[in-house]
Amino acid sequence: MHLVGRFINLARSQARCANMQSHLSALGLSAVYERFDAVEGAQAPERFESKLGLGHLGCWLSHERLWQEAAQLPPGQVMHILEDDVRLHPHCHRLVREIAAAQADWDLLFTDVFWHPPPTPLQWAKLCGAITQYRTRQTVSVQALKGWHATGTSSYLVSPRGARALLTHLNQRWRGGVTVDVCIDQLIQDEQLQAWVVMPFLSTLSADHSQSTTGEEGPAVDALSAFRMACYVDADPAALVSRHAGATSGEHNAPFLTLYLEMLRGVLRGFDPFSAGAPQAPSASAGGSA
Repeated sequence: MHLVGRFINLARSQARCANMQSHLSALGLSAVYERFDAVEGAQAPERFESKLGLGHLGCWLSHERLWQEAAQLPPGQVMHILEDDVRLHPHCHRLVREIAAAQADWDLLFTDVFWHPPPTPLQWAKLCGAITQYRTRQTVSVQALKGWHATGTSSYLVSPRGARALLTHLNQRWRGGVTVDVCIDQLIQDEQLQAWVVMPFLSTLSADHSQSTTGEEGPAVDALSAFRMACYVDADPAALVSRHAGATSGEHNAPFLTLYLEMLRGVLRGFDPFSAGAPQAPSASAGGSA
């Protein structure tokens, strides 16, 4: 399986571009991932017909133009689309090629996502099982996203068939006020797309993600980002808890919320998938779904 790599970057975001190029160079992937000049929402003719904010419109149109390119790829090739605030695991490129070649009948393969809304307790248990498998057997696995609500388009593979499906089902959907990742999730849940995610994640957010180019920020985004980064194969959850301790401050002023969170803690207590050290060279699971 051959990967055609692209990373989306605004011309004005020169520091992000330099950081991304340095990261890819360190992984020996400079020749694999080319920079794609992102669409500026403020300069796009579509801005007059869209209810989206300019940042989200530019994001949507950038991904759409890459889908048009991916739809024309020959058999045996897929596109790996990155945003410029993502960081890949050193073994990500090798593993996603293996997974893409072995996984039958797929349109999209994500290497990380926002869990939004958060996983249910049963899904949490499955996610912990995948992390435990990585820690004990040094293997990653894949999970179908049908039934798992996820957003984010920082890092995903799209097959030519998947690109054509996206172009067909999302034709001019940027006119509405719904972001591209939410629309993709709707297609997945409606079984218009066959989508999978690697677990644990093989990519994570860079330090640049805190300066969003789409305008999204706030405590809810911070909390979602922290949990997302905790699902990364080499995550340090204790450090993330310390860094994001303020996200749950003030709970004593919201007793109903506090009781809800305590209920969840009681249901989920006992899982500790991060107790073992991370292996150096993970492999893809032969078993498919986690």
